Formats: sequence, structure tokens, C-alpha cells
Amino acid sequence: MAEKQYLANVGDNLQLYKKAYLMEFVDGGGKVINVFTFSIPPESEELIYPQRKTETKTFGGLHVDEYGTDAVKIVLSGSTVNQELKRIYKAGKGNDLFLSGEAEIYHLRDLIEEYKSPKNLQKNTKVYLYDLSKVAGQSGIKNYWQFFWAILR
Repeated sequence: MAEKQYLANVGDNLQLYKKAYLMEFVDGGGKVINVFTFSIPPESEELIYPQRKTETKTFGGLHVDEYGTDAVKIVLSGSTVNQELKRIYKAGKGNDLFLSGEAEIYHLRDLIEEYKSPKNLQKNTKVYLYDLSKVAGQSGIKNYWQFFWAILR
């Protein structure tokens, strides 16, 4: 029987999660219910900061009403690598998981569906996304956002 390959336990990949993203599921009282850490960092990340404004064209020119920044759009993309098992850190909320890339995506989908279900939305459940490659306070960069799920592809 072939020995299972654990990507997270090989050489430099041991600390790979420190460059990835962590999702924290929090109840209405602020208690962390569950945690999911991506096993590898994304190949591409894009943060889009749109502005809320209304432009009205008039005979005299252009009138612009500005209302400040809109919700940040975060796009993370990349591959799930391969079928090697990778560690999914639970950050003290249960035992770490070892999942293949495909299983990791389905596990993430199931977590999001569970915590964004009508039952949990009534409990005011929130989801936060943390960028583990940036240390809060030291870099001056905000490394977390409250997360509202849009599209999983």
C-alpha cells in the first residue's frame, strides 16, 4: 500500500498556511464557532475599493454626488494543487483536517452554506476573512474584513 503524501509536512510547506487566508465563523455574541484556513496561499488576490457616487449630466455640465467608499470586493483565485493531502488548520477549534484540494473546496462550500443558512442568519452569525500574510498592527495594513459570500467557482 502506497504511503499517503502530506504536502503540509514536506520541507518549506510546513509553514505555508502563514501566507494563506483564514475564515472565522462568529455567533451573535462574538464567540468563534468554527475556523477554516486555506491550506495554501492563493495564486492571485485582488482587492477592489469602489466608490459610491452618482453622476448627473446637466445642460450646464456634470454634477457628482460622492458618498464614500463602497464594500470592498475581494477576489482570491488559484488551484487546489493536486490530490496530496494538505493540512487545514482549525486554530484551536477542533482537530486539524488533512484534505485533498478537491475535498477542501467542498468542505469550504459546506461550511459557508451552513453558516449562511436562514437558521444561522437569524442568530446574527458573521464570517470574517483574515489575511495571514499581514500581521495586524506591525504593517499598518488592515488584515481582516467581515465577509459576505458572493460567488464560489
